[in-house]
Amino acid sequence: MYKKNSMIIKEIEHAKLYCIALKEKPLADVKTCLGLLNKEERDKANAFRKRKDRDNYILSHGYLRILLSSYFPTILPASWEFVYNAYGKPFLSSKHQKRLFFNLSHTKHYVAFIFSEVAICGIDIEEELPIVIDEAMRKLILSQEEEKMYVQSKEKQRIFYQLWTLKEAYVKAIGSGLQQSPCEIDFAFIKNIVSKKSQIYRKDSYMCGTFFLAKHLYLSYAAGKF
Repeated sequence: MYKKNSMIIKEIEHAKLYCIALKEKPLADVKTCLGLLNKEERDKANAFRKRKDRDNYILSHGYLRILLSSYFPTILPASWEFVYNAYGKPFLSSKHQKRLFFNLSHTKHYVAFIFSEVAICGIDIEEELPIVIDEAMRKLILSQEEEKMYVQSKEKQRIFYQLWTLKEAYVKAIGSGLQQSPCEIDFAFIKNIVSKKSQIYRKDSYMCGTFFLAKHLYLSYAAGKF
């Protein structure tokens, strides 16, 4: 279960999950994290117009490097190099001769990570936004069966965000990026998706899960054996 000042929220089969409140800066400050990033990451950070967005990117990617080095202490955080698949999913460069799969997701206030030594994985965290979930948005995100679940539910906001984060985590795990439309991925088999208890589901060869972190904060993950 998530606690405000904790970093590890759960150790599941094959993977470990972290959630960090960015304002607490428990691992390092913005200046320190910036010094860990490579040129490409610094360029991406500087492309943000708002300083808050820039700082969140720097902290998130700096923390990724710090956590990677917690697994492999002989490699300094600034030394990590990454390669990317055709859809932009990052992996450790083969030069490190280390096997560890990972993924990150961040909002304005939190960053979440998933690490696994044996399973490709994905994670998504979302804070509920003051947006209107209209029919056009639902058609983009929900399958036909999920739409029926949504219409019949009394907790429409929660069911939408829960499905949204599950789909994002699943797509990030399989590494297909935006090539697969969210509405083509179906989680309608989950009958109690609005439950506030942490849950685990099986979809294809992936283990997927949701966590109730706090009010209006949603986190989901997906992990499949490599």
